[in-house]
Amino acid sequence: MTCRYARSAPPAWREAFMQRFERLSLVIVLGSYAMDYHLGTGKTPLTRVVEAWREHWPQAFPLPHPSPRNNRWLVRNPWFQQDVLPALQARVQAVLTANPKETP
Repeated sequence: MTCRYARSAPPAWREAFMQRFERLSLVIVLGSYAMDYHLGTGKTPLTRVVEAWREHWPQAFPLPHPSPRNNRWLVRNPWFQQDVLPALQARVQAVLTANPKETP
């Protein structure tokens, strides 16, 4: 099933929702539609945007959509698992360490 907002503008509630995150320090941008919305990539090929992940560092991290349909992309682009995923893991760890979850 496809999200009904996939090819259109984000839903009207999204901006108000995102403003609730006062300490938002990382946005993981999944897929080409999200990349266009968050990063303004237009018709730039997904591979090129992901290869240029450092341009959006450290606030945003463009990634291919996690779908079985992208398994071939992962095989054709071994640099992704070798270079990008370790950087993403380190960044997520840094964000979680800097902003520990408060317990009630």
